[in-house]
Amino acid sequence: KQWYQRRVRGSNQTVTEQHRQQLTNLRQEIEQKKDKEKTFELEKLRLEKDKVIHEMERLAKIDRGKMEETIEMASTENSNLTTDLTQAQAKISELTTMLAKLAASMDEQKEFLAMAKMESERDLKLVKSNAVD
Repeated sequence: KQWYQRRVRGSNQTVTEQHRQQLTNLRQEIEQKKDKEKTFELEKLRLEKDKVIHEMERLAKIDRGKMEETIEMASTENSNLTTDLTQAQAKISELTTMLAKLAASMDEQKEFLAMAKMESERDLKLVKSNAVD
C-alpha cells in the first residue's frame, strides 16, 4: 500500500512536471507567434512607409519639373521682354533724333521765312519809294 502510494505520488509528480513543461512550451510558442506577428506587422509598416516615401519623391520630382518649366518660361519671357525693351529704346532714340532734325529744319525755315519777309518788305519799300519819286 505504501509502495502504491509512493508510486502514485511519483507518477503525479511526473505528470505535473510534464504539464508544466507543456505549459512552458505553449507559452514559448505563443511568444514566438507574437514575435512573428509583430515582425510581420513591422515589415508591413516598413513596406507602407517605403511606398509613401516613394510616392512623395515622385510627386516632388513632378513639382520640381513643373517649377523648372515655369522658371524656364519666365526666363524666356524675360528675355523676350528685354529684347522688346531694347528695340523700343532704339526706336525712341531714332524718333528723338528725327524730332531734333525736324525741329532744326523748322528753325531754319523760320529763319528763312523771316529773312524772306524782311527782304520782301524792303523790296516793297523800295518799289513804293521808287514809285513816289
